[in-house]
Amino acid sequence: MQLSLAIHPVTSIQFGARTGLVGTTLSIQQDELRRLVLEESSFAAVDFELARPGDSLRAGPIFDIVEPRAKAPGGSPDWPGILGEPHTAGSGTTHVLEGAAVAVVREDSPGESRGATGYVLEMSGAPAASSHYATLCHLIMVPHSKSDVPAHARQRAYRLAQLKIAVHLARAALNEIPARTLSLDTAIAADRVGLPRIAYVGQIFSRQRKPLQDESILYGADTDGMLPTVLHPNEWLDGALLPSYHCSLGRRGNLFLSKPSGHHDTVSAPSGGRIELCRLRGDHRVGG
Repeated sequence: MQLSLAIHPVTSIQFGARTGLVGTTLSIQQDELRRLVLEESSFAAVDFELARPGDSLRAGPIFDIVEPRAKAPGGSPDWPGILGEPHTAGSGTTHVLEGAAVAVVREDSPGESRGATGYVLEMSGAPAASSHYATLCHLIMVPHSKSDVPAHARQRAYRLAQLKIAVHLARAALNEIPARTLSLDTAIAADRVGLPRIAYVGQIFSRQRKPLQDESILYGADTDGMLPTVLHPNEWLDGALLPSYHCSLGRRGNLFLSKPSGHHDTVSAPSGGRIELCRLRGDHRVGG
């Protein structure tokens, strides 16, 4: 299974007459995004704001932050099980708007067991200096849900709208030439035969609580009653997994942390050879 990431750097973001990527500037047409969001019947209205590095801006509480990504034709689909029918993720080419982000603001507090810490986006000042998120160009979605929508349905609507927006923005780069391309292929090359093979064991959901109704974690399903599941690394990296609704910005499991841009780590093996691997590191902002 081979996955290629076509990386398109984004250094500035603006509202404009059409959605498109010109150089490293992402232009966003608000009305088409508004129509996309309001396809979800849970919303009465939606607003959008922009946040750039250095802006005097604080936003929160944050539901989640997503890197805009879209699949090129011929590979696996965008967010299978969530935006479409379940289908094995992790093959083909994914276009990535590196440096851009889609953030969604919650309408309620995270809950009694969670404070505001970890849910606030700071774009300037001392807190921003310690946060990778402050270096990104954010489109912030401010939802206005209908009053009779239950909490679980509201949060599912947040997720669906956020992923739709992220895919829509990244599709602006489908016909653009990427700045670089990363290939993630777990086939064993001839010069690597005999090196140790590694399995990554990851906790995708904490059993400290039950998943909410319709809380999509793996290919659109929740984890209630789920047995240990084997995933190809590229499935993990390319849309099979989603984090809990209750993750926070600096914690393991946040969606932005869980979708690295494919940086490779090289470690020394005792034999003097090398092990090249792609791995997730929840304590890193953009893991490898």
